[in-house]
Amino acid sequence: MWDFLHDYKKSGTVILNNNYRCSNNIVRFSKNIIGFNKERFNKNLVSNKESNGIINIKSFNDSKDENEYIIKRINCFLNKSFNYSDIAILFRTNILSLSLLSEFDKYSIPYIIKNNQNTIFSNFAIKDILSYLKIIIDDYQSNDFVNIVNKPLRYISRKSIDFQKTSFNSIKEYYKNNDFILKNVNQLEKDVLYAKKMITPLAIKYIREKVGYDNYLKQICKEKSLNYDEYIEILNELEEISIKHNSIKSFIDYIENLENKEKNNIDINKNAIKLMTFHLSKGLEFNNVIIIDANEGLTPHKKSIKEKDIETERRLFYVAITRAKDNLDIL
Repeated sequence: MWDFLHDYKKSGTVILNNNYRCSNNIVRFSKNIIGFNKERFNKNLVSNKESNGIINIKSFNDSKDENEYIIKRINCFLNKSFNYSDIAILFRTNILSLSLLSEFDKYSIPYIIKNNQNTIFSNFAIKDILSYLKIIIDDYQSNDFVNIVNKPLRYISRKSIDFQKTSFNSIKEYYKNNDFILKNVNQLEKDVLYAKKMITPLAIKYIREKVGYDNYLKQICKEKSLNYDEYIEILNELEEISIKHNSIKSFIDYIENLENKEKNNIDINKNAIKLMTFHLSKGLEFNNVIIIDANEGLTPHKKSIKEKDIETERRLFYVAITRAKDNLDIL
């Protein structure tokens, strides 16, 4: 619209000042945010509501404390006769907290993730660790071997993998005349056997640190311009969640169960908390909105360096804030 007026000089402007959705203080708060943008129409926005909502801005030492706060806020809303469907959790990127979903599952809180098919469970790092764990407990498919055999690089060819019956013996037979690669195969087998004796979190830590997955991840993130710290945080959460499971098998089953729940939660009219990105929340409204990951590097995104990009991030944040009709939490 801003460009439209510059392109079509004879066009006119009608300013709509009334906000019929948000409470007084949320409108004032949102004006203070968007007011820093230069490329915008000056509006004296006013709320059509006389009441004030509640705005909470909180910071936490870690995701565990943040998740506990979110659960408390949800219970608070429910105690005030709101439904689950009156609550939305909004975030800047598609990298949604795995530990938060775990807490929802723990307390049987219904939720629906509105997404564009790019979810936490499609994250390649999670898939890699799960493939390692499946191989460790001898409950794997050939694709699991293909997935991790060169993470980190071991120079093992896909041709060496028998897709009918994958095993270390068949791969070693393939490389019996190549001492260099055979040594790599033997080391991988040794690592798998060693991790087999460990409890789940120690096995994940062993894969990441001793086998060298984190170093591989750092290299691949650099090559593909991905946020390494973001991926490390995801794996840290995965490791933390695994502490609650006595066996690797039960942990794998738990994660796959969470993934299946997400795939099956497609009824948008269901009485459930809605989780979505700022982008996907456009045009929607909720009595209670919780914005998570309001941290430098995520909100605004670390790639937003130029002033124009910062203004775009600010507009997105404005959209997220103004989804709230009554209560707003920024974490």
